Amino acid sequence: MTTVRGISGVGVRGFLAAAALLAIVSTPPATAVLGAQGGGTGTLPSVAAIEALLPGGIAPLVITVPAGASAVTATAFGDAVHLASVSPDRWEGLLGVDLDQKPGTYHVFVSITGAGGTRVSARAPFVVKPRHYTTRKLTVGGQFVDPTPAELARITAESARTAAIYAGVSERRWGGPFAAPVQGPATGNFGSRSVFNGQSRAPHAGIDYRGAVGTPVLAPGPGQVMLAENLFFTGNTVILDHGLGLFSLYAHLSRMDVVVGQNVTGGAPLGLVGATGRVTGPHLHWAMRLGRARVDPSLALQVLGR
Repeated sequence: MTTVRGISGVGVRGFLAAAALLAIVSTPPATAVLGAQGGGTGTLPSVAAIEALLPGGIAPLVITVPAGASAVTATAFGDAVHLASVSPDRWEGLLGVDLDQKPGTYHVFVSITGAGGTRVSARAPFVVKPRHYTTRKLTVGGQFVDPTPAELARITAESARTAAIYAGVSERRWGGPFAAPVQGPATGNFGSRSVFNGQSRAPHAGIDYRGAVGTPVLAPGPGQVMLAENLFFTGNTVILDHGLGLFSLYAHLSRMDVVVGQNVTGGAPLGLVGATGRVTGPHLHWAMRLGRARVDPSLALQVLGR
């Protein structure tokens, strides 16, 4: 039997806690995966329904396969869902839904390769529900709305550098419980449409924590520092790689306490809350990426959190 399971990001405590809201269940005989050893042809698994997810949501995938499977891959929205083998019959990964993903029916595709090379594929539909975002109007320094040619060149170079970081895939580091990087409530402004000085800009792809300058910012979970420098829009910025395409970003810091290449554990100090970059006051901007998907850290905490 081959089973693929995932968990929605609503009220989940820990990676495998509570009830599954996303599930793919396929039940081919073992020979469907291993049949190539005898020259047989694999049978297409049956796939059960999957519950709906919100834009910005995140869901773990847990795939159990018969002994002898040599490879397991998964895709969604045309992108790979990166997986790690945690035992001979178990693979795990995370599925992210971008904040701008349109409502509709989509599919997760899973392919299992047997020891003899026979491939068995499963396809499971799931629904992305509508999510409505607010519009926020802010007033900032004019240089952050109408940058000079030199500043535009800097912005372009910084965007290319961060994009290259997010395109990377490293070994899995997440697994233990994640925690919020600062104490206190976060604003519910993920995905809000921003209007700076009357001009529309990209949606807000994170959540904000208000705090006094100097408030400690802690790593939510284990990761490796991929960037620690001052960027035009986000000021003093730290990016962590948590593995398998999962990244987190901490912006507007008054001080950075880590260096590129450093490995950190959950709770390790990253820096201090500040007001650097394009801001209206001191706060921490916390964002997460899963592959190309901009995901809501508050929903990620519901899946990966304590």
